[in-house]
Amino acid sequence: MERPDESIDRVDLSRPYRESTIIAEFTILKNSETTLKLELREITLQARFVPTIIPEVPFRTPHRYETYTSDNDDCLVIRNRSSMPNDADSWIAINPAFARRCGWHMDPTCFSRWLDVDGRKMVETHCWMDGWQEEHGITFDISGFGWYVVASPDALQKINEVIQPHSISIKVTRKARPYRSQGPWQERSVLRMEQI
Repeated sequence: MERPDESIDRVDLSRPYRESTIIAEFTILKNSETTLKLELREITLQARFVPTIIPEVPFRTPHRYETYTSDNDDCLVIRNRSSMPNDADSWIAINPAFARRCGWHMDPTCFSRWLDVDGRKMVETHCWMDGWQEEHGITFDISGFGWYVVASPDALQKINEVIQPHSISIKVTRKARPYRSQGPWQERSVLRMEQI
């Protein structure tokens, strides 16, 4: 495994997802032997001087998410703060206050999908998982899970109209230790903001 200082800066600013663009990511990679978090990635498009990369808000029902209001609707993405110590409940989604500012409404069939006035999909959250998260597995096997918030080309254009200038924030926290070492794990976290 690479040392944290050799791999910490290898992050992408934005990636295509089918016809859409990923505007936010919350990903956890774990060591299957110990379920230790090896990497936490938080990436989001945001207004230029938003102080927190992805603010945490305690939602327990989709209804509370839909009616959420914020003093700072320039914050594009928010994250659920679960009352249980379970990362699987820490989903991310577009900030409802910002979505309403764009003139979008929530899809009644999916609380993480927002539509424009014509019913076209603008933004939604996708969950992914690779491997079993809570069981110990083969040594050095890595499993992962997380969420992407994806925006259609029309949604991205609307976001660009609503917030200018804006930036992409990237926070990556990685843990590593030398191969076949029983020594302590090293942790390094980097936060980078780039205006786009």
